[in-house]
Amino acid sequence: MWFRQNRFFGLRVCCLDDMRKEKGIMLSSEAPFFASIYDSVTQRELYERHFKLMRVVSGKAVLRAGRQTIVLSAGDYAFATPGGFSKIRMSPEGGKLFRLVGLNFTDKFLSDYQRRNAVAVRSTSGKLRCFEKLKSEPWLEALFLSLNYCLEAADLPDKELVEMKLYECMHILSERYPEEYSAFFVGTGRQRMDLETFLNENYMYNAPLVRFAELSGRSLSTFRRECQERFGMSPGEWIQRKRLERAYARLQAGERPSDIYWELGFVTLAHFSRKFRERYGFPPSQVAEKEKRDVPSDTSLAKK
Repeated sequence: MWFRQNRFFGLRVCCLDDMRKEKGIMLSSEAPFFASIYDSVTQRELYERHFKLMRVVSGKAVLRAGRQTIVLSAGDYAFATPGGFSKIRMSPEGGKLFRLVGLNFTDKFLSDYQRRNAVAVRSTSGKLRCFEKLKSEPWLEALFLSLNYCLEAADLPDKELVEMKLYECMHILSERYPEEYSAFFVGTGRQRMDLETFLNENYMYNAPLVRFAELSGRSLSTFRRECQERFGMSPGEWIQRKRLERAYARLQAGERPSDIYWELGFVTLAHFSRKFRERYGFPPSQVAEKEKRDVPSDTSLAKK
C-alpha cells in the first residue's frame, strides 16, 4: 500500500496503484467511493462542493464549521452538505491509523437519480448544518462494513458495484434519515449575507477569494468592490488585519502562538510570526511582556 494526495479534505488516501489502474477508480473528491488514511495528527481546511456520507473506521476526527463542532470517533457517521467552509483535525488513536471511508454524491449522480426515480421530498425541520452526525443503524452499518472490507481486502469495487452502493445508500437515507435525504433535493442556494457579518464568521479560512465571494452570495468583482467601498481596503487586507487582531487578543489571554496560528488561517507558524511582526513591530512570543508596558493602537476594523 502507498499514500496518494487527494483533493477531498486534502487528505492522503491509501490504495493500491495497480488495483486503481485495473479497476479504473480514482479515490478523489469527485469519485463516488473514497477512503482516507493518516498516520499522524493532521489538520486541513475544507470547502465541499458536493454531499458526502462518511464513516470513521479508526481514530478520531474533529470537524468545525462556524460555531459548530462535532467529534467523530471510530464507528461514527457524518453527513456533509456542500457550500461552506470548515476545518478538520484527524488523529490516529490506540496505535491504529486514522481511517475514513465514504460515499460522494456528485451533482451528476443526484441528477441521474432524480430522473430515474420518483423522489418524495418530506418536510424538513430546518436547514441542515455543514455536518450532521448520524446515529448508527443496521442497514447503514452493513453498507459501510462492506465498503471497508473491500478496502482492507485490497479489492476495490468496480464502477458498477459502487453505483449499486450509492443507490443502496440513497434507499437507506430515504427510509431511515429523511431529513438528510430531503436535503439532496430541496436546494442549497446561498442567500446574500451582510458583508461584515460574513467576513467576521469566515476570516479564519485560508480559501481563494472566489470561494469567499460565492459563499457570501456575490460575484467576485462585487465582493471586491463592496469591501473596498465599505472598509477602504481589499478583502485580503481586511482578512489579514482581522486575523492579526484576533491573534493579539488570544495571545493577551495567555494562548501560545503555536496553538492559534492555524485556527486563525495562517499556513505556518513562521508565516504567522512574520506577519505579526510586520504589523506590531515585535514577535507574537513577546505579547505578554509588551502588554505590561503599552497597548498597540489601531486595533479596530470599523474604519480604515
